Amino acid sequence: AFSGDAIYQYVNATRDTFEIKFENFLLVRDKKLKGNQVFTVGTGEIKESDNIYIMPSTLYKGDVTLYANRRILQMDGFIKLDLKSMPDNDSWLAHSSDSEVQDLVINVSEAVTETGQPLTSGFNIDADNGEIYGTFISEKRSPADLEIFNAKGLFSYDSAKSEYRVIHPNKIKGSSLAGNVFAYNDNTTDIRYEGQFNFLHSDTQIGLLASGKGKGNLKEKSFALNSLQAYQFDLPIKAMEIMASNTDDIVARVGAPAAKTDQSTLLHKVADAVGEKAALEYQQRSVSEFISLANVSNELARALVLSNVNMKWSNEHNSWYSVGNLGVSNILENEINGKLEGFLEIRKNEDGDEFHLFFKASPSTYYYFSYIENRLYTFSSSSDFNSEISRGSKISRVGISEYAFTTTDMEGMLEFIDRFRRDYMDITEPYEINTFAEEEVLDEDFTSFEEEKTEDEEDDADGF
Repeated sequence: AFSGDAIYQYVNATRDTFEIKFENFLLVRDKKLKGNQVFTVGTGEIKESDNIYIMPSTLYKGDVTLYANRRILQMDGFIKLDLKSMPDNDSWLAHSSDSEVQDLVINVSEAVTETGQPLTSGFNIDADNGEIYGTFISEKRSPADLEIFNAKGLFSYDSAKSEYRVIHPNKIKGSSLAGNVFAYNDNTTDIRYEGQFNFLHSDTQIGLLASGKGKGNLKEKSFALNSLQAYQFDLPIKAMEIMASNTDDIVARVGAPAAKTDQSTLLHKVADAVGEKAALEYQQRSVSEFISLANVSNELARALVLSNVNMKWSNEHNSWYSVGNLGVSNILENEINGKLEGFLEIRKNEDGDEFHLFFKASPSTYYYFSYIENRLYTFSSSSDFNSEISRGSKISRVGISEYAFTTTDMEGMLEFIDRFRRDYMDITEPYEINTFAEEEVLDEDFTSFEEEKTEDEEDDADGF
């Protein structure tokens, strides 16, 4: 070893230059080199106060090692996002890398803070007040908060779009349809996301498998997406078979617009919901014949599968709500493939999740589900369906906190529909069950911003 110091001109991913001081040096012999050559190794430390950025808005602190026989530095320390829109973020992430600065990506799959707290990238529901908020390689407010969406994988910066991204490793290589992606623009606070979503708490007695693609803005707390939602209800199977048969029959006789129209978008949703293998098999088989989603995976042969639902978040009501008609793919294994009049709401209350779903295949064929405080209420135009629910109900024999299902009535169903139309559609007239309402005209894209190219114009490897 020998003493001395040197200043290294460090050039980061955007060609900005910073000075790093090296003070400790050591001669090392490498047996792999011809003639047992020796080379110099220098070590130094970057302090938080040095304000050295290894990527745009990405600070580094920790040890650095300079090898005379390499072009790049070895870094073993921590990084922190220094974002304009998140001035209070003080989460330092453990980081070790000897990557080329021009192609720097950082694996944040198991990212934790200096104190071991997990870091997330997505959006969450505050367990205390039901408020939605975003994170980007930062801590949740509380471990109890529900992760609606969380991306894990590789962190990188896209200079062309001024976006920071956390993306599944296979997606960044362009070799996968499945995998969560979260992109964030610090200048506009716009976000884009794609993958699997978690709309309901795990203790809710409704099974929900959801995937989709959407956009939003963290500052405005606006979130929207186009989604696939596969529901499983703890209800008598005979009742669900009646619903499947009745809906199938009326759509076949009366007709309805197709639920599934954009195959490319649907393929990504299927991949994120049930996996890459099932999605690719579905893609291959769909070339020559129509394939029901119920035949793609058992997970898509659930009680009710909605393949095309536009959703928005309401800050006023702390809820997700549907916009436009509901694309019903299948009920159990019965293919429906119809865009039906309906309303869907998932509300976040102090007492837990509240869920409401109504759909109508015709003025004489409709179904309603309402989950409140561990009770699932149903009502239908079908007396047979209602009878099966009543026959199977144990609500009079269970405790207050135990799950139970039972029937409600027309008044309870219409009360929800009228409230939904008033809260989210600004319609105050009472709903007419015996007629079809005019479908809400959608004047926005739920998946991308106006300046972006469409999927037909550009096939981005990450799904955006």
